[in-house]
Amino acid sequence: MNKVRSFLQENFSHDIMVYGGVLAAFWAAYSAMVLMAAALADLGFSPTQTGTIMSARSIVGMVACALIGNLADRVGSPRKIVMFCSVISAVMYALGPVFMSVGSGIWTLGVLLILIAALFASPMHGLCDSWVMRAAEVKGSFNYAKTRYFGSFSYAVANIVYALINRYTGNHNFTFYAFGLLCLPLMALAVYTKRDEKETRVVRKEKSSFGLRSVVKNYYLLMFLICYCLASMPMNGLTTFLSYKLIEVVGSTAPIGVLSVLRSFAEIPSLLLCVWLIKKIGLRKSMGLVMILFTVVQVMLLAARGMGLIYIALFLIGFTNGGYMVCQIRYVHAVTEPEARATAVSLCVSMAMISGILANSIGGVLTEAFGTGAYFIFCGACVLLSLLIFIINVPIGKRLGFPVPEFKSQI
Repeated sequence: MNKVRSFLQENFSHDIMVYGGVLAAFWAAYSAMVLMAAALADLGFSPTQTGTIMSARSIVGMVACALIGNLADRVGSPRKIVMFCSVISAVMYALGPVFMSVGSGIWTLGVLLILIAALFASPMHGLCDSWVMRAAEVKGSFNYAKTRYFGSFSYAVANIVYALINRYTGNHNFTFYAFGLLCLPLMALAVYTKRDEKETRVVRKEKSSFGLRSVVKNYYLLMFLICYCLASMPMNGLTTFLSYKLIEVVGSTAPIGVLSVLRSFAEIPSLLLCVWLIKKIGLRKSMGLVMILFTVVQVMLLAARGMGLIYIALFLIGFTNGGYMVCQIRYVHAVTEPEARATAVSLCVSMAMISGILANSIGGVLTEAFGTGAYFIFCGACVLLSLLIFIINVPIGKRLGFPVPEFKSQI
């Protein structure tokens, strides 16, 4: 009985439930936005129109992450900015389909509203991570990994629910309203955690640089952002090109839903195991191991001739991605001053978007010309290049006279 009580206190304490709830609410809401392309297709938009809108949304998101992350650092409270972004993006996203009947004279207004929604929704990923990580550091009652798996679980469950709704309605139009509804618990938790603001708010020193100004002076962060962009290629193009791999192997994309859920659930155990790994071998070695595993997955997908190896590869990439998320947020916090962390984490989201654009555009050309194998080789090469840069950037930084960050502080 005591062991059960101890387990519950360690893994489901008040702070873990509150801040895990923050990430659960965000990722459930975010999962609705992932279905935007399908919703646009259901509304009658052509592949070219949908692709253009999605690309424009990514570009808007990249810029917004930097600007709004900078604003959060200026204010010193990602929590407040998350509340503001939630309200604006939820309203804009819900209003979008009202004007998006293709053929009407005002459908472009609906597209504009979606882009405005992206302007405020895209930075919420980095802001929520920064908010929770800051609370974990200051309060000391939990670690980021024990809250992040709430997000993975809610994302997987939300996708299952969306699949059931789609089966009942026959379309994805509900996504425009699901996002706003799922933002409500996020906003409620933001109001509830106001009581922690005195502890978690970052107070800037007088005349100290913050946000983007601080980031551009940070050699180790800038190098990591390059590594992060390259290493994220396998995840950010996976859904697109896994579809074509499934067509090659089984002649249908039908298994992709099951594979997506498997990948999401596989993140949960590694989120917890990665904390142990970081304590055992250190943050940088853990990050390097994650990159090696990403490369292994590309080899597995390249070699797959049946569903068995694909299932194993999707489990492994989900498992690896859980560790990747923990290492990434801890690494960014290790190399960045508190006054610039919201901007730094938001810039990681921007780099992920750039990675997605590159992976999908280059991968599309390679797949059409040579098949999916060329895409998986390309992704593997990008991760290995990222690993090389990651290994040499600290020795180079030492030679250039940049003090080496205290990585052990992030254990």
